[in-house]
Amino acid sequence: MAKRIHLARVITFLLRLSLGGGLLSAVADRLGIWGPFGQRSVVWGNFNNFLSYTHQLCPWCPQAFVAPLGWGVTVAEALIGIFLMLGVWLKPVAYCCSALTLIFAISMTVILGIHAPLNYSVFVFSFAAALLGLGEPGIGARAGIAVSRIEPS
Repeated sequence: MAKRIHLARVITFLLRLSLGGGLLSAVADRLGIWGPFGQRSVVWGNFNNFLSYTHQLCPWCPQAFVAPLGWGVTVAEALIGIFLMLGVWLKPVAYCCSALTLIFAISMTVILGIHAPLNYSVFVFSFAAALLGLGEPGIGARAGIAVSRIEPS
């Protein structure tokens, strides 16, 4: 039983790092940190390319609002990513992460078809964040890090 609890804590900690890292990597890509567009494993390479993609996924959005929407999503993803990695306000942040990525997955599905969100595991990302939100924060406080606790059945 103690081994299962320990394993659940380790996996949950790694899930936090993976989700946070995934969000921060996407932000880094759209800011050009991973390199220019066209380089291997670079999706956007700059913010203008990201804004074009944002407008593609939100055709209902007037052009004047695309940049504020793109920046808002970018700031939200950066903060959520940092907070997940640090374990700050874990439950509400995990639920925000889940909601944000679920909206993204639905938008991708409606505009691009089901293949795109499945290829990028956006639904998995969203529901993993929701599962993380079901945990109880504060296990690793003695170690200076907060992890989520999932009780074994």
